[in-house]
Amino acid sequence: MLCPKCKNGLVVEDKNYKCPSCQISLPVVFYAYRLKQEDIDKLVLEGVSDEIEFFSKTKKKKFKAKLVYKNGKVDFEFCSNKENEGKIEEEREKENDTICIFLNSLSSGVVRVFKMDGDKKEEKIYDFGTKATRYSHALSLIAILPLVPNDKKLRIISDDIAFVKYALGEATPRDRDIRTGIYVLLQELKNYTWSLELSMKKLKLKGGNSKKLSKTFFRTLV
Repeated sequence: MLCPKCKNGLVVEDKNYKCPSCQISLPVVFYAYRLKQEDIDKLVLEGVSDEIEFFSKTKKKKFKAKLVYKNGKVDFEFCSNKENEGKIEEEREKENDTICIFLNSLSSGVVRVFKMDGDKKEEKIYDFGTKATRYSHALSLIAILPLVPNDKKLRIISDDIAFVKYALGEATPRDRDIRTGIYVLLQELKNYTWSLELSMKKLKLKGGNSKKLSKTFFRTLV
């Protein structure tokens, strides 16, 4: 083995490769892996080796890691951090593909709508007079959908249980106008990949065409 710096031969002493001239000391074998010339070159000149496959005797399985050479010592640099960064980036991309719409009842017929698209936030208040809250939620959503590009996924959160049940097909409204409003809304939602959920204390309903709905999805209300 040669010293990457002075090109003189390395001396094996106390199970280490040593270069007296350059004050370099590297283990001959690290974690049952015998260092090669290319590993030594990388460690000394760059401070980090290429990815190497090791075998854990305790876990009885292989794992991959890089070696780093710092302050005269060799240690592992695991690649899991980069993998995690990649997963985090994927999740961020998913979040960027999703628009959240919050339907908040202020009073009968009045709905506050929050639209969140990444870092962009928008608030609108719709007043439908004496219309029922469940109907107002449907009308508010119909009104705001034209402002939402259909290449985005929709996550809709409502605080009205009747509206959520109607939209998810778990109940049928008696009022003809509400039935028509729900029908029109569902036709508009066909252009999107969407999910709808109820946000209330101790109760959460969720569904949509982004995943299969459970037949035993709703809890009994006390």
